[in-house]
Amino acid sequence: MPFSKDLLTGASGNQGAAGFYEHQIEQSVRFDDTDGTYLDRTFGTVTSEDKVSYSFWLKRTVLAVDNDFQQLMHVNDGGGVNTYFDDSDKLMLSISRGTGGAENMTGDRMYRDISAWNHFLYAVDTDNSTANYRLRFYVNGVEDTSSAYNGTHTQGVAAMYNKSSNRIYFGHNVGADNHPDILLAEFIHVDGTQLSPTDVGEFKNGVWIPKKYTGSYGNEGARLTFSNSSNFGEDSSGNSNNWTANNFGADHQLKDSPTFGS
Repeated sequence: MPFSKDLLTGASGNQGAAGFYEHQIEQSVRFDDTDGTYLDRTFGTVTSEDKVSYSFWLKRTVLAVDNDFQQLMHVNDGGGVNTYFDDSDKLMLSISRGTGGAENMTGDRMYRDISAWNHFLYAVDTDNSTANYRLRFYVNGVEDTSSAYNGTHTQGVAAMYNKSSNRIYFGHNVGADNHPDILLAEFIHVDGTQLSPTDVGEFKNGVWIPKKYTGSYGNEGARLTFSNSSNFGEDSSGNSNNWTANNFGADHQLKDSPTFGS
């Protein structure tokens, strides 16, 4: 699927009957700034601090305004490491420099279609001998090669989003009030593996759609489907690595998803 620098078209869109999708995602969870909703979890001993992947489907529901960043992932380990939409609707990634603090990298594309579901895959192998392969970021099955994302993660330094004993947040920053207005579906954390897009999705008739992940989750990995409206952090990977769901009510569960229209 082609991209636009100014507008990223939704991956799923309106593709008709459920038969189009072999893997169904039946619901999503709504994050909203007003309620201050977010997920968090403190890791135990991870399989590998060098390799990690996060796969999730996301739909924005409100665009940013001046100085209103919308936080996705965050961890504070000697300096905040973050992923968020900035106030120009671009996606900022940061990585640890390995000497304290973080390197912030803002991509070129703007995400302004609030009707579209998009798939994001953040895939890391800090031990890779090729610098540009240590942090790989894919949108709807295609690697985002924005020049700003060429920051080099120091080889062999722990990926902060997968470091033993670290506390990770989705939708919250401990140092700022940056809660997002989004829908989130099928959130997958894989500990110990740098995934490829085809592990979790595929192109069908030119459209990027979900595919069931069948690989290992590692020691600390999890799969959140948001099917339990009384516990949105419930892990269905088999690991029982539940996340804590903060400030959500049952009404935050929606039928809108990448495979099931609102």
